[in-house]
Amino acid sequence: MIKKFIEQHRYKLLLLSTLIYLIVPAYIMDSVFFELLIILAMSFLFVQSLIVVFDKKGHMIIAFIIGALILSVTWVDYMQPHIAIQTIKLSMYVFFFGFIMTGLFKMIFTSKKVTLDMITVAIVIYLMIGIIGGALAHLIHLHNPSAYTYHEALHGHILLNFTYYSYVTLTTLGYGDITPNMPQSQSLAYLLAIIGQFYIAVTVALLVSKYASQGSDIVTPGEE
Repeated sequence: MIKKFIEQHRYKLLLLSTLIYLIVPAYIMDSVFFELLIILAMSFLFVQSLIVVFDKKGHMIIAFIIGALILSVTWVDYMQPHIAIQTIKLSMYVFFFGFIMTGLFKMIFTSKKVTLDMITVAIVIYLMIGIIGGALAHLIHLHNPSAYTYHEALHGHILLNFTYYSYVTLTTLGYGDITPNMPQSQSLAYLLAIIGQFYIAVTVALLVSKYASQGSDIVTPGEE
């Protein structure tokens, strides 16, 4: 029963897990379990990402190994923070979500029809670009603290701050409360801005062209 539910709603659950990681922490910052809850939210996102991309039984062993490795490093960093462990963790986040995004975009590209699931996947990819941007910004700051200038009001979980910065840059809002000062951080800023606009243009064009080619066919959720 549970397995069937997860299978039928795996794309919606992936979107839900992504939103939980991005939104919920803002409302629990004063909790003594703040760090632990963030790790749990990220763990949920990891697991759901693997379920969506590795949907074939033959790939589940690979998915289990990848998930176990990333979760292990994440929990080790939580219990014993160290710059080397944080570097490995952030690098793994970048490669992991990059790999997941590749699999998700392949689903959109190969899908013959525009479905609610495909639109959900397109939204998740955009959100994951922001997560990757935050991890890269944190990685740069970790090894060069002067790469960014903070506004005094910023506080709390540093990865969440840089994830916020990533989305502000990705959407070209540019509030200026976190400012890149070094070539590495500045190059990441303009790459995020370019990718954000390029992704929306390409994805919308792709979905519209697929929808136009459907004609009058009726598409139900889950149909590909």
